[in-house]
Amino acid sequence: MKTPEFLELVSVINQLDHHQRTILESALTELSDEPKVSELIETAFDAKNACPYCSHGNPYRHCTAHGLQRYRCKACKKTFNALTKTPLAHLRYKSKWLEYLHAITDSSTVRQAASDLNIH
Repeated sequence: MKTPEFLELVSVINQLDHHQRTILESALTELSDEPKVSELIETAFDAKNACPYCSHGNPYRHCTAHGLQRYRCKACKKTFNALTKTPLAHLRYKSKWLEYLHAITDSSTVRQAASDLNIH
């Protein structure tokens, strides 16, 4: 975004009501948590660094998708990311994972945590 457009956006923020500011704050929080989650996932994968399909080591970086690095195995030629073949593989709302984890560790029920984070 160019500087004049950004300054116009900042000036509009002052005109938002409380509800609109809450929505904006929530959206910005989600954006800031997603890179943290991706970094944690990538760090965990770097420790094992093996293909989840054939267990061959030393895959090479292939591309990125949905904020995660994808890899290609030199042995079986399959592509995968750090979540492939894990319980987290098909979960959604990656930006809310850290908040959800905190809610669960604070003894919230699964339904209460989902309700608090607007996960339906």
